[in-house]
Amino acid sequence: MEVSKIIKGKHNFLSFSKFSKKQNYDCEIFTSKWVFDDKNHEKLLYIIHGNRFLHHMVRYLVGSMIAVSQNKISIDDFRILLNQPIKDAKIFKAPSNGLVLKEIFYEN
Repeated sequence: MEVSKIIKGKHNFLSFSKFSKKQNYDCEIFTSKWVFDDKNHEKLLYIIHGNRFLHHMVRYLVGSMIAVSQNKISIDDFRILLNQPIKDAKIFKAPSNGLVLKEIFYEN
């Protein structure tokens, strides 16, 4: 999906997080892509690497990207949510049952 490329870079992800009283909603995303599973070519995987993630951020991103692919929201609306972040944005959330945390890397 082309929309996954928009996420790469440093952005304020307030629109794509469960609101809390954090002072900083900035995250830098290094990798954001959809790929077919090597073992099951009918399964689509979303790969994301970043310096940090906010509460529900990945679920909101995945749900919203799927909504773009289903024409429930436009890619321009997605871009606006990313570039003009708002609290309590009305966006789509993917279910948690398909979410898998594979690895965590720490820098010294």
